Amino acid sequence: LKELYLWNNEIGENGVKYLIHCKHFEKLEKLSIGGNNIKENGVKYLIECKHFEKLKELNLNSNSIGENGVRY
Repeated sequence: LKELYLWNNEIGENGVKYLIHCKHFEKLEKLSIGGNNIKENGVKYLIECKHFEKLKELNLNSNSIGENGVRY
C-alpha cells in the first residue's frame, strides 16, 4: 500500500492512534486524511510514528490542527 485516502471519515485523534500502529503502512508514501476532526495531538502522533518513515506527502486539509500542529 503506497497511497491511502480517508477524507471526511471523522476518524479524529483516536482514529489516528489506530493508524499509527498499523504495520501495513511501512511503505506508505501518501496519506490524505483531510476533514477528519484531527487536532494538534493527532499531528504529533503522526509525526512520531515509526511506520511512516517513507511518507512523502501528508494532507491534513480541513482539520483543526492549530498553529502548534503546523509547527510539527
